[in-house]
Amino acid sequence: MEDNGRGAFETWNTGGTYTSADGGVLSYTGTFTDGSFAEPSEKREEMSKDLHDEPDFSFPVSETEYTPKGSSRSMTCGVMVHTSARTTMPYCMWADRYTYGSVSRIDSGDARTAAPSSIDMEAFADWASGIRDEVRIPVK
Repeated sequence: MEDNGRGAFETWNTGGTYTSADGGVLSYTGTFTDGSFAEPSEKREEMSKDLHDEPDFSFPVSETEYTPKGSSRSMTCGVMVHTSARTTMPYCMWADRYTYGSVSRIDSGDARTAAPSSIDMEAFADWASGIRDEVRIPVK
């Protein structure tokens, strides 16, 4: 196999946006490879930079690295607010040798416009870890 210039071999992108009956929204994007990403920590930093370059969002809560309960793999998590819709969205992102991805959630009702500092980021990271575990399927 030949390196594709992104520090990996062949890559596949995946993702989706899912809406619950009560109006909550889950958004996931990710990439996986049949080789390995050369520098996972650099990939996570690149993802963070790309996210912070989005003009329609502010980031009132600094990103923090969390290692969710029962996991040895950390994630970078924070809170973003869509500036015109005033929608509060916690998010987490991860990168390892075979996958990288991110997940964000918009809760329904009053939580949709919650004060960013009121979000329990440790609980969100634990929840996001479950999504990460579900989407990390070995390539065969």
